[in-house]
Amino acid sequence: MKMPDLWLRFWSKLAQDRSISVLETDELEASDVRSGRRIYVAYENGQSWEIAMKCPCGCNDVIELQTTPEAKPNWTLSIDKQGNVTLHPSVFRQTGCKAHFWLKSGRIKWCA
Repeated sequence: MKMPDLWLRFWSKLAQDRSISVLETDELEASDVRSGRRIYVAYENGQSWEIAMKCPCGCNDVIELQTTPEAKPNWTLSIDKQGNVTLHPSVFRQTGCKAHFWLKSGRIKWCA
């Protein structure tokens, strides 16, 4: 295991749960994503269509994920009664830092 991977796993155990900012908008800009500990969900007509967050690895890139079934690929967003977010499937960045993780019950679970 590389040292950065070890550090990321250690930090994710100490990190707080992610919080949610819901934006009722038809357009979500990367500049709207200011906090590294928030997940931004864009809704239109009562249905989520996009999720945005800063990459949890610390590279500061904004990750944008589509939640509409028509988009390929797309993610499923669920929020439990405590407000914890789960995304399915995992997030695997093909460029940049190449982070690969699950977001389950508000916590980052790094893939090996």
